[in-house]
Amino acid sequence: MPPQDAFLTYQTHSSAQNFWNPYINASQIINAAGKDFIMLETNTASCSRFAGGPDSYAGGLYLIDLALQGASIGVSQIILHNGGVGQAYNLFTPPPNNQSTFRQWTTAPHYYSTLIMSEVMEDGSQVMDLLLGGNSTHTPGYAIDKGGTPIKLALFNYITDPSGANDAQFNFPSTQPSVRVKYFSSATGSHTSSILLGPVKPWATNSAPTAVCKAKSKPKPSNATPVPARSPSRLPNS
Repeated sequence: MPPQDAFLTYQTHSSAQNFWNPYINASQIINAAGKDFIMLETNTASCSRFAGGPDSYAGGLYLIDLALQGASIGVSQIILHNGGVGQAYNLFTPPPNNQSTFRQWTTAPHYYSTLIMSEVMEDGSQVMDLLLGGNSTHTPGYAIDKGGTPIKLALFNYITDPSGANDAQFNFPSTQPSVRVKYFSSATGSHTSSILLGPVKPWATNSAPTAVCKAKSKPKPSNATPVPARSPSRLPNS
């Protein structure tokens, strides 16, 4: 598959759904037996692949979608493969010599996908694909429940459009006066740097609760955390 065609697979919700469809029946059997369904190895690509795809913002977004879609069919754990030096799908690359060298770790966008999943999921939580917009492949969303009560939402917008014409707006009922919103964003899906994680912002519902996920480029918030992809950085604590 040409790289430009392969890159498109990181920018659709249907890619995550198609990945897990063959496992739905197995998941039901495993869960009915009271066992955990564990995906022992996967990532944004295999066998190195091409730089600029697996290690892009779109790859990071896809990996979150993949993890949530897996959870929605009953997968309990996903183990991500990290390869040798120079592999495009590596979550991070250690220093070439002294492993304790300060500020010499290189992190990729999809490393931060794992941090986001650690925040989204809680022990005992359940995930549902909301099939938003008639199962839209570009603006999907998930509900994360605990004890039958929705506690979080994960909302996506795969479309890159600086004009704002394809900004996505999601409306959900809420009994809370405000909710907290956190963004994982970039100007385009192909960026391997200049990617932002955060900040956490309070969002007043004002009796008309709305969460907005935007694809357009915007100035970096002063308290956002830049994802230092493809540049030397200290590996953050999870």
